[in-house]
Amino acid sequence: MTTTNCRSCGAPVTWATHARTGRPAPLDAHPHPEGDLAILGTNPPTYRHAQPGDPQPRYRSHFATCPHGPAWRGDRTFPTAAPTLGETITRAAATPPMTDPEDTR
Repeated sequence: MTTTNCRSCGAPVTWATHARTGRPAPLDAHPHPEGDLAILGTNPPTYRHAQPGDPQPRYRSHFATCPHGPAWRGDRTFPTAAPTLGETITRAAATPPMTDPEDTR
């Protein structure tokens, strides 16, 4: 599986497609004992919610573990590098929302 880095916190992530919906999502790149997702295939990577007794390693959604996850889900304001706690508070208050330069609305 291909691993990239999260654009806001820099953690390694693997992108996989939900087996039922076809929507892509970032998963933490390494299995975790408390993970609730199972990767089913690797070409392309697909995932689903893990079932009791699944033999596959379990992964966590990076949406749930990223320290900047709430910003990605909310108003889309987020720092571009992993800041310290003090910087997080300062940047969150001062960072304008991301805008698309081609958005003409």
